[in-house]
Amino acid sequence: MVGWLTGEDLVNLLMMLRTVDDRAFVILEGSADCQALDSHIDEAAAVTFPAHSKSAANRAIELADQRQLGNVLAILDRDWVGMLTTALDSPNVVYTDDYDLDATILQTGAVMEKILSSYTDRDVRSRDLTRMTLDAKGLVTKLAGEAGLMRFVSEEHDMGLRCGGLPIHRALTPAEDAIDLEKLTVIAVSRSPHCVVTEAVVIATVQQRRTHAGDLRPYCNGHDMSCVMAALIKRWGGNASQLAVERAARAAFSCADLQATRLYGAVIAWSKLSHATVWNCT
Repeated sequence: MVGWLTGEDLVNLLMMLRTVDDRAFVILEGSADCQALDSHIDEAAAVTFPAHSKSAANRAIELADQRQLGNVLAILDRDWVGMLTTALDSPNVVYTDDYDLDATILQTGAVMEKILSSYTDRDVRSRDLTRMTLDAKGLVTKLAGEAGLMRFVSEEHDMGLRCGGLPIHRALTPAEDAIDLEKLTVIAVSRSPHCVVTEAVVIATVQQRRTHAGDLRPYCNGHDMSCVMAALIKRWGGNASQLAVERAARAAFSCADLQATRLYGAVIAWSKLSHATVWNCT
């Protein structure tokens, strides 16, 4: 079913369900997003649906608006909205605080610190961070953000790099306090059959962007952050896969953490206008 599901398919399903279900329908981009938020959803008043892609989610909310299907909300990954793209023109769309939902979860409150504390040796971690003069969140943001710059410039300049699932742990410096840009570029270009630029052009463009980037947080996506965290956990005496980190983050994301996000407030504002309820924590 996932292979052929489109925005049209999803909206047709929602229209059929609406005849027997008056709850708020919340469209999310993927099943993992539903897993992350379902424990915070008031099941008596709302239910989530995975669109299985960003494009399907965008199309679904567009059609839901056109067909005036009431009480349908889309929670979408921010990606490059405000940087390379514009937000969808719909009152029924809210965006994550950070690049995607996983990044939002990891950047909120003490979620990241809880995971690293659970999986690593405290003394080893503390000595390493003292040497780097960074805290754990700052280090993960720095490493994931440096990799995210490549994803950004590829999109900005239509380079054709395949940056999804980029194994950035293979491009960390020996001290694991920075990204080896040349090594990451070689990896990215070698796995990108449709790349239209040379490695030298990629490196130069990323370096130029870095001089103007400022805060790297907007460039961090959840995959890269989890990948970096898994590598650091191993360095600091623990063992956890990237998938384990992602699952741990979703489990650690408490109601209080959710309430600290802009996403929470945006959904509350939509709920008031729509006379609907989504969250079970108020």
